Amino acid sequence: MNPANACLLDPNGKNAVSYTSSRGEPYAKNKMFVCHDFIRYLALKLFGTPFGVDLFYNEIEVLRNIRFVCSNAQEGCVWYDLYHRVENISRIGGDQQLQGISGEKYLTNATTDDINICRAIFQTIISQYPQRFSNIEDTDLFQPMPFLENDSISFKMIMHPGDYQNILTGVNAIPMRSYEIKLIIVSNPVNPEVDVAEL
Repeated sequence: MNPANACLLDPNGKNAVSYTSSRGEPYAKNKMFVCHDFIRYLALKLFGTPFGVDLFYNEIEVLRNIRFVCSNAQEGCVWYDLYHRVENISRIGGDQQLQGISGEKYLTNATTDDINICRAIFQTIISQYPQRFSNIEDTDLFQPMPFLENDSISFKMIMHPGDYQNILTGVNAIPMRSYEIKLIIVSNPVNPEVDVAEL
């Protein structure tokens, strides 16, 4: 999974820079990823139009770089850091606040900061759908979180343009752009495939 390939398909959703080409045609689904939107955002800020992407001679290289920075390739990449943050509080994690033995580690309700992701998810579900917990057993054993299809977990990803990129056209410094990345539980994946020409 790579958040650079999160889809921005819903026109009523999270405000993509553009949903159509300069000819007014809707972009193909595999051209509506976060990485494409960020390039259109740069074009908008640099040239005053999202269609200025055509002026970038290195569009494919920029897409590849965005995907790398958002990947799980190494420490400092978005998905790598997110995955390892969750792994650090897993049953075998190394976080100092974990209790129990390896393979059976856990956080308790006493850990109230944002590191306790399960607590935050539990509180959200119990406040909106308490009936989902009606089958919880009276036991000290691990029990699954009662997720259902179409439940989602979201996180915010902030992307920063390269330093001094604005000098290219003499515009003001380009502000960061943030994206809400929503992971939706489904039976079958629905994301379009990445264009092989961009890999």
